[in-house]
Amino acid sequence: MPLILQKVTKGWALLGGAMLGLIVLLTTLNVAGFAINMAVRPFGGAFPGLPGYEEAVRLLVAPAAFAFFPYCMAKRGHVSVALFSAFLPSRIQNGIARFSDAAMAVAALFLALMLAWGAWQSLQDGVVTPVLGWPEWPFQLAGLLSLLLWAAVACVLAIHPLAAEDDHG
Repeated sequence: MPLILQKVTKGWALLGGAMLGLIVLLTTLNVAGFAINMAVRPFGGAFPGLPGYEEAVRLLVAPAAFAFFPYCMAKRGHVSVALFSAFLPSRIQNGIARFSDAAMAVAALFLALMLAWGAWQSLQDGVVTPVLGWPEWPFQLAGLLSLLLWAAVACVLAIHPLAAEDDHG
């Protein structure tokens, strides 16, 4: 796989990790707010949770999760059932792997097309979150970029035969 694609894939996965870190931070702050509220309530006080917390997490979870798919594909970390093909010659195993990579590229492109359509509809309809008022389509674009990168990695893997060292990551 080309070095630039490897670097982009790793960087994109790190960005997904940063988004997950942000989700954990927001969740921690929200839970701490509720804990403080429970502690001050008997004394007549009140401490709110984070307004729009659920919206922010809902919008960040999908792009964060999708960001790992291209890296997983590049490392051949996706699920495969080698039990049935383990006894086959390596040439046939390679053919199966290349076919499944091509099928994965088609599936990722189909999902990208559907997500692009959904993002376009969201943009056209002006869909925003009720509390924070954030538009939803930019978050869908982040997922779309992940799907396109996933498809690109799958295409590269489908075109180039497996090397012996690639079999185990």
